[in-house]
Amino acid sequence: MELTNRDKYHLHARIEFFVHHNEISKFDNAEEAVDHIFKRQKIEALKYDLPKWDPAAHKKKSQKQKMELRKKWRKQVGEINAKWIAQMCEGDKGLVEKMTLFWHGHFACRTADNPYQTLELNNILRTHCLGNFKDLLFAVSKSASMIGYLHLKQNKKGKPNEDFARELCELFTLGRDVDYTEKDVTEIARAFTGWSTDEYGNHLVRPRQHDEGEKTIFGRTGNFGGEDVLEMILQNESCARFIVSR
Repeated sequence: MELTNRDKYHLHARIEFFVHHNEISKFDNAEEAVDHIFKRQKIEALKYDLPKWDPAAHKKKSQKQKMELRKKWRKQVGEINAKWIAQMCEGDKGLVEKMTLFWHGHFACRTADNPYQTLELNNILRTHCLGNFKDLLFAVSKSASMIGYLHLKQNKKGKPNEDFARELCELFTLGRDVDYTEKDVTEIARAFTGWSTDEYGNHLVRPRQHDEGEKTIFGRTGNFGGEDVLEMILQNESCARFIVSR
């Protein structure tokens, strides 16, 4: 397929947020033009200078100090977003940043009150935005942002919380009511019991809170954990169809 100048501008407009006319692809062949755009992309972490997180010091703060810190955090999140917008306009990052924004919309997660989690999630999505969906799904599922937002810390043996299990199937991987039942959601929640983070935000599974019993998920029975569920979902062709349709 040969591209006209109008086609080229349309291509860049769909793929990037901003491009100077001098950077419009010189290739008339569509495949070469797309390759040109991909090859000049750079994945660079979004950077913002935050103090090293000190959980012990944070616990010693008074309620007034914590309130003041939360106000500061919200301001910092705004500054992080401003830096991100500036990065969106850089000529060698347009596609990367557009896909990072796309995945932000896909993996719904609120981080507006925490600059550490905002930066963490943003850079996770950027790192994997053009890569393997499995790596992206695993990284997001284990992030402090997602674990906090969808109440995985409250998901414990004997008292499963279904928030993450439901969103995992419905919003993140399979779509509404596709190849899973309400019973599957309940069993998936059991598989993710014990998923949490340490005080620094690193993922871990707390053995005493994890349900070691057998679970029946998608017609299979076994002592499944969270990673097993993610693997089973990724093996389902409905997952691929859902992600491509998105």
